[in-house]
Amino acid sequence: MKLLSRRFIGIMLTVMLVLSSLTTVLATDVEFTGSGTEGDPYLITSEEDLQNLSELINEANEEYVSAYYRLTDDLDFTSYGKLYQPIGMATNPFKGSFDGNGHVVSNISNEDQSETMREYGVFGALGENAVVRNLGVNKVTFKNNKAWTQNYMGGIAGKIVGDASIENCYTTGCVFNLYGNAQDCGSGGIAGGVLAEATLTVKNCYSNA
Repeated sequence: MKLLSRRFIGIMLTVMLVLSSLTTVLATDVEFTGSGTEGDPYLITSEEDLQNLSELINEANEEYVSAYYRLTDDLDFTSYGKLYQPIGMATNPFKGSFDGNGHVVSNISNEDQSETMREYGVFGALGENAVVRNLGVNKVTFKNNKAWTQNYMGGIAGKIVGDASIENCYTTGCVFNLYGNAQDCGSGGIAGGVLAEATLTVKNCYSNA
């Protein structure tokens, strides 16, 4: 009986370890509906999905950087409880296609005072071939009171670092608090700044920032 009991305890401990590992994997993995292609884009269905996308792009995850995405509903970050993390940065920009599908992202804010936070917007930085279309942005607040240079803030995108386009988008209620070298910073209702070697094409957009 003692031998059986020891074997039973050993089996149970093994099962518990396996389940624990599985739970950890599931908790850290991000899964979007869709396959990320033009015909079957990844679906962004919640505030959490949008912030998961930010994490993937900012980490330069190649599976997601140049994929296609579609927003399925209006998103309101009022009760999200965390600082909004822009999608992409100058060193790891978003290079995919994001279709807002006529929906609105509201009440995003970030008052990060760290030196590493340089590009602010729903998208921090757009890179080569990036497209953002059919998206509304309402009530945006970005603040950086530190004297870091190269800060860029925009309603749709903070900084354009490749040939990108923004189409059929609008922003309202944008509040930017930008502190830095005036020759090295920028803000705007649609985009904060465009690198000299980059090109931004804007079609049918407006801002009441």
